[in-house]
Amino acid sequence: PPIAEILAEQGGFPPPDPPTTTPPAQSPPAEEDSGGMCWSGSALLNLRWSVDLFGRGILGHKAAAYEVEAARGDLEALRLMLTATLASTYLDVVSARSQVQVLEEQLAAQSDLLEILQLRFSEGNAGGLEVLQQRQVVASTRAALPTARLAATSQGNALAALLGRGPTAMPEVASALPEPTELPPVGTPAQLLQRRPDLRAASDRVVAARARHAGATRGLLPTVAISANAGTSYAVGDEWSSIGTWGLGGTLSVPIFNGGAAHGAIQQAAGAELSMVRALDTALLNAVRDVEGAVALEIQQAERHQAVTLQVEAARQAFGEAQQRYLTGIDSFLNVLAAQGALQAAELSLIQAHRDRLAARVQLWTALGGSTASGATP
Repeated sequence: PPIAEILAEQGGFPPPDPPTTTPPAQSPPAEEDSGGMCWSGSALLNLRWSVDLFGRGILGHKAAAYEVEAARGDLEALRLMLTATLASTYLDVVSARSQVQVLEEQLAAQSDLLEILQLRFSEGNAGGLEVLQQRQVVASTRAALPTARLAATSQGNALAALLGRGPTAMPEVASALPEPTELPPVGTPAQLLQRRPDLRAASDRVVAARARHAGATRGLLPTVAISANAGTSYAVGDEWSSIGTWGLGGTLSVPIFNGGAAHGAIQQAAGAELSMVRALDTALLNAVRDVEGAVALEIQQAERHQAVTLQVEAARQAFGEAQQRYLTGIDSFLNVLAAQGALQAAELSLIQAHRDRLAARVQLWTALGGSTASGATP
């Protein structure tokens, strides 16, 4: 038996009550959930405007605009060089064809003289050596014709390639070189700066670099910004509810911790500006030198052309006189050969001198930027 019952029988503690079982308390039934849902949201529009108090943004726009103009100047300079190359190639084509024509005319005249010598030889009025010498002259001229024709074909193909055409679509060219006009006025270096596209491009880059430099310097100044916002918040549950919001403010920013970067940007912009100024000075000096050199070359080529023209006239007169003296028996055939060779060389030299003079005019036209001081083509 339990210890408590033994003690109760001995007169000790009273016996314990028998155990009882109490049913658990039950809570009242919970109310059913209504099952409702709630939606919420918001819409907000933020606006911010940086006030360009010191014109930094305007300077950046100005620099970009002048850089665009500089790029256009580079494009015009490329077009000018392409035009000069096209003109020089055109002169080469006409010159090569003129040389072929002169060689053919010389071959015909030399062949006529050979027939006369053969007739005189058959009559006993000329020696066999004279006939052989003239045959040698005819053969030499005939041998030079294929090379001249090949040069004319090659120059024609080069011209067609520059025009974007095939060899079969060769454009029509003049049969003779044109006569040059008077020497055009070259103007002043200031006018040259406005006419040449490469100089205009260099000048525009200087202006752009100065604007970049000024903009970098103004980067040390404070910036001001104005901000505004407006919006609404809403909730949708058993009923609709919303509330509108708005705000307006401003900020003032002063560069403190990035001052080193700003000073570095200023130094970089200053270096770029100095580089553009030096490039403009160099380009202007080279342009003036090009014009002076082209003018000197034009004058020299004009003098050479005139001298070779007089040489051709004298050679023709000498050849005619030598033929006449030989046919009348006054002089030997050696004088005819010498006069004939001198005339042939002078006529070919005249074509080259004419071409070189026109090429010098093209060089002057290029040095002047494709125009003259009066605005006319040289």
